Amino acid sequence: MYILPLLPFLRRAGASATLLAQTTDASAMITFWLRQDRQQTQLALQVIAAVHGWLLSEWPFDDHLFRVNREEHASIQALDQCGLRPRFELALDKPPYHYSFFGKASG
Repeated sequence: MYILPLLPFLRRAGASATLLAQTTDASAMITFWLRQDRQQTQLALQVIAAVHGWLLSEWPFDDHLFRVNREEHASIQALDQCGLRPRFELALDKPPYHYSFFGKASG
């Protein structure tokens, strides 16, 4: 698992000016992966729930978003089960990656 600043990643990835303007310096990006043999278990749900709760209670981020590849179906399902919703998507050309970013429902 990694907890990284979100804004520098979005800048490097060529995100839109609108998305950059909506993202503060105090926003974090969380990435993680599971071994193949743990994909069809409850581990993703347990990790996401624990990390999300910990970040909400202990870290002073303006926002934190989980970044997943759109092919990571178990993680996407776990994010949904934790009440996290897709906020935006970002496609990168090299190598071809398509990321979805999940966070608290806005509004």
